[in-house]
Amino acid sequence: MNCPNCGTKLKPTAKICKKCGTQIVANQGAVASTAQAATQQASPQVATTVVCPNGHPMHLSWTECPQCIASARKDLPPTRVSQSVRGRPTEAGSTSMALLLGLSGANQGKTFDLKSGETVLGVDPQCDIVLNNQYVSKRHASLNIEGARCVLTDLSSRNGTFINNTRITQVELRDDDKIRLGVDALFQFKRLR
Repeated sequence: MNCPNCGTKLKPTAKICKKCGTQIVANQGAVASTAQAATQQASPQVATTVVCPNGHPMHLSWTECPQCIASARKDLPPTRVSQSVRGRPTEAGSTSMALLLGLSGANQGKTFDLKSGETVLGVDPQCDIVLNNQYVSKRHASLNIEGARCVLTDLSSRNGTFINNTRITQVELRDDDKIRLGVDALFQFKRLR
């Protein structure tokens, strides 16, 4: 079986393409949309990306295009951080270096403060940013801010870490980069300094 998105050869039991992150759903699994259900045959179901009305790629599970949301908000003043991250409470006098804006799922609309040093993201309660997502690993990725640099590193996650839909192992982030952990945990990186 091959990935319908990128063509990579997959194991018959694969649930996610290791190269591009496309979710593979067995024929007995839930169908992503009623339009797809009407056209399905006996072949495996594949949850691929779709295109929003403005032409941006987006995952079938997303109700809004994160790129359209982000571009619509560019003219607005910065949002005041109103939510502390578990394990990293906002302290009086502490200096945020960057923000991580949740664009999908349970984190949509949440703003995470990033300070100098390392911030680990994952489902483990010991992580600095704890995510509730079945496709995110215990210790999925880390963000390391040193001065003006912010480096994102995949911590050997099972379903990958992606920047602007490209799988990475380590990359220096730029303002407005889209970070995807696994299949559908999507964030936008915003530099403050």
